[in-house]
Order: sequence, then structure tokens, then C-alpha cells
Amino acid sequence: MPKNHINMHNCNIIINNINNINNININNHDPDAPCTTSNKKLLSWRTACLCCNPGRPCSELRVNPLRLLTSLLVFALMFSVLGCKKASPIGEIVFEAPITALMFEMGEDDGEVSGGVVYRRVNDINLLLAQEDVPVLVAFLDGRALSNAAIPFTEELCDKFSTTARIIRVNVQLSENEKEIDNLISLFGVTNYPCFAVAYKGQRKSSVSGYTAETKATVIEIIQNATK
Repeated sequence: MPKNHINMHNCNIIINNINNINNININNHDPDAPCTTSNKKLLSWRTACLCCNPGRPCSELRVNPLRLLTSLLVFALMFSVLGCKKASPIGEIVFEAPITALMFEMGEDDGEVSGGVVYRRVNDINLLLAQEDVPVLVAFLDGRALSNAAIPFTEELCDKFSTTARIIRVNVQLSENEKEIDNLISLFGVTNYPCFAVAYKGQRKSSVSGYTAETKATVIEIIQNATK
């Protein structure tokens, strides 16, 4: 292997002080000088100091300006895309939580593809209500018989509106944050359980309490008319 060969897998190109490149004199650079903090800098607009390990001689690396510019543009684009990505208010699959989102998801069971409703924790209900561009049904349940009877109905709604609405279940008895639940109850004017309230783009649309055949029909109608 040549004496001055550089192992690119073990080396880091350190380019600093870009704004001061006009004040750097490449003729003052000593290629045999130890690699120190002071000489880890841009030697000229086309030459960088490359150091394999601290204490070893600092070798010059010629930089292709077009390739460098392309790399910087790609990095800037990636940063822009990742930086603009919306944070998701919906988290992991849970068995029980105060606020959950019912999601119809596909999975594989013993090699066979199947779909079903799963429950995911809602980490930020206010963010979810603000971000969703489809109607959001919030079902308030209190753990009593009538509310428990409505649980299968919420899963039916998730199946029916899997791509056109978001179904949220709030179990007021499991509250980990009483203030958050109280704010939701106040926002939707909940007085009796179960209560089914619909919001669209952060705005309350309508709600209905109870659980009867008539109530179920009304809930479906509210969801379908929420965007009108």
C-alpha cells in the first residue's frame, strides 16, 4: 500500500470556517504537521485537511466543487423533507388506555393475510383533532352497561369508515389526565354516556347521547354529513 494512501473508511473530512476561506493561505499548510484542532479546516475552496487519526500527518484531499455542491443540495433537500413531516398524535397498540384510536389494519396470522380493528394510544387528542382532514368521531364511554354495549358499534364504525373517518374512544374511567378528559367533555358538551360527538377540521359538528337503534343511525348520519 503506498505510504500516503488514505483509508477512506477510517477517515473524516473536516471542513470548517467556510466563511473565512478567503483568509486561508494554502502555502502555509504543512502536510507533515500532526492532525490537530487548529489545522482541521478548509485549506482552500478545493482542498480540505483530511486526518485519519489524531497525531498522524494531515493529508490534502482535493474536492470536486460540483460533487460537493450536489451533496450539499441533496442534504438540504432531505433535511427539508424530514423537518416538515407532521408529528403523529397516534402511538403504539395498547389493550387499554384513556383515549384510543380505532384503526383497521392488515396483518398476517399463520401465513394468512387478514384485517381487523386494533386500538392505538392517542398521545395528543388536541393535535389529532387539528390535523385530521376527515371527520373524527369521539365516543365517550363510562364503563357502565350501556357504554359497554356500544363498544362493538364503535368497531363497526371503524370498519365502515376505515378510510373516510377517524374513530376515537374515550374511557372516562381510565383517565390518566383528568384535566385532558374534562376539557374534552367540556368541548363537546357531554352530559350523558355513552355520547357520540363528531368534529371536522378541529370544529365541533354535532353529538348524540344514548345507545339505541335510532342513536346508531343518527351517528352514521352525522359522520356522513360532517364535511357538508
